[in-house]
Parts: sequence; structure tokens; C-alpha cells
Amino acid sequence: MRTGVRRSLALGAVAGLMGLGLVNVQQCRAQSEPETGTKPPSFAVAAIKPNHGGGSFKFGFEPGGRLVAENVTLGFVLEHAYGVKDFQVSGGPAWIDSEHYNIEAQPDIPEERQTQRWLMLQALLADRFRLTLHRETKQMPVYALVVAKGGPKLQETADKPQRKHGMRTGKGEITMNGYGLDRLTDALSQLLGRVVLDRTGLTGRYDLTLKWLPGEDRGPMVGGPLGDAAPPEARPSIFTALQEQLGLRLESQKGPVETLVIDHVEKPSAN
Repeated sequence: MRTGVRRSLALGAVAGLMGLGLVNVQQCRAQSEPETGTKPPSFAVAAIKPNHGGGSFKFGFEPGGRLVAENVTLGFVLEHAYGVKDFQVSGGPAWIDSEHYNIEAQPDIPEERQTQRWLMLQALLADRFRLTLHRETKQMPVYALVVAKGGPKLQETADKPQRKHGMRTGKGEITMNGYGLDRLTDALSQLLGRVVLDRTGLTGRYDLTLKWLPGEDRGPMVGGPLGDAAPPEARPSIFTALQEQLGLRLESQKGPVETLVIDHVEKPSAN
């Protein structure tokens, strides 16, 4: 597992990806499983260029299905193409997490379905990076998010016209508006380096803010604090914060986790 790998973009990009609909799930996305009798979806034109100058980060689909990515690693793109975290991927050379690329890809016809876009992205990685992989289910440590003693301390989202939903993750803080707890468990999975399963039984949409002591998770996030008046050192650990602020608790367990194993990958050829 690449559990020791920390890409500085990964956590800082959480909020932007959620706004674009690029949200991880805890099960691997289907690998090239189009409808029976149909040709697997793919991009008609794609340009991939090495990024040696750094610059700003961008990753998302524009209306119509055009992919625009700047200053991204193959490891980062792979994780989002298959809906996994870095600790769910093993194998592959070190350069997949160190070399950065700019990618632009255009479908031949507009594509708005998110599932088809993931398949197109998987096909792009297979074609241009010669990526092959297989899936394995392994027993791994997981966290179960459960309701703490005393019950949840959550504010349900009020239904209002033109209500804006969103989520933002900064160093030692998460704010969420109008989403279910699956979004929270997804962010916690990335923070803690372990799959977090929602076992609360709560099915509503919530507005919440969670603040904890930076450094109690796996590592720093790009973006910095979100403006807490209290000094970070006065905050509790993320585990204590969940109980005190949200009425939720993490239980350490073991469970089946679907992982990806890279069998082969190559640097992309020149366009």
C-alpha cells in the first residue's frame, strides 16, 4: 500500500472536487463495464503534457464532458478515476506520485453522465499510460462511524429556495452544508488513511463544522485554517472532537476493503 505517500494536492482539493461532483466513494468504481453490446466510452481527442513548472492545480469535467487537469500526478488521477484513496492502491513505480502532468481530453459527443465520464477516464489511462491493474479485496483496519452516547449533535439542513450546498476542508477543520454523512466519512477516510464506514443509521442532510487539533490526522492539508478564533493548540483530537461537537464516535474494526493493484504502467508518449 502507498500509505506513506502524501501528495500535497490531495486533501486541499477535496472541496473543489466536491463542487465539481468528483467525490470519492469507498468502493472501487467499475472497471470498464459499459452496457452490454456497446463500445466502451472514450475520449475522442486527448493531450497529455509533462508539467515541469508547477503552477496552480485544476482537475474537473466541464459541461459536455471535457476534462481539464493541470499539475496532477497519475496517482491522483487514478484514485479519482476508480474512486479509491491512496492507501487502497499498491504497486507501480515512484514516478506516478512525483511527476506531474497537464491533461485535456474531449469526447466526440457531449457526455453529462458521471459514470460514463469515469469510464472514459479509465480508458484514457489504459490507452495513454498503458495502465493495467486488478482488484483485490483485503481485510484491513477500518473505522465505523457510530452515534456516541447521548445521541447525535447535528443540525439538519433547512430546505430553502436557492440553498447552496458545499463542503470545505482546511487544516484542522471541516465545514459541510446540505450533505449526508457519506460526505463526512469520505473526508475522514482521506484524513485518517483508513476507510470510514457510516454506521450511524442517520439518513438526513446536515450543516456541521468540525474542528480538531492539526496534526492529529495523517498530515497537513493545503488551504490552511478556515478562520477559527480559538488557537489550534486549544482544540481536541479529531476523535474527541467528533464526540464533543457532533455526537459521533469512531470505532476501530477490521473489514473487507476493495483495493487496486497496479500490474503495469508506462509514462505517456509524446502527443
